[in-house]
Amino acid sequence: MLLTRRSIQAQLDSGNLSFDPAIGPEQITASSIDLRRGSKFIEFSQEIAKLKGMGAEMAFDLGNADWDGLVNHFEQTTDVPDGEFFKLERGRLVLGWTREYIKIPDSLAGRVEGKSKPARLGLVVSRQVV
Repeated sequence: MLLTRRSIQAQLDSGNLSFDPAIGPEQITASSIDLRRGSKFIEFSQEIAKLKGMGAEMAFDLGNADWDGLVNHFEQTTDVPDGEFFKLERGRLVLGWTREYIKIPDSLAGRVEGKSKPARLGLVVSRQVV
């Protein structure tokens, strides 16, 4: 069952659901919450694509990944200030963060999805549970 705008607001008011920084009322839609992009992006080098193309196994356990090692070897970190754009180049793997940290109670489940127009262009949204 999806929560309605009214039930989302009730969860926020009760403190069961929380965001840091707090979300604004304009982010609550009929049955979802729009998250904002953060300022940090990690763009992976083409070296990863070359390894994959040569048949190298590139499986990662996201929960136990050595992110520091992976990032230091294959990436370039970019901080994009508010109001500026990040240009996503074709065929590149980029990880980005939301501005909001989300606390969801055990009685609810969250689902992160991309907007349909960017998804049709090939933008995939994933999530990391901490």
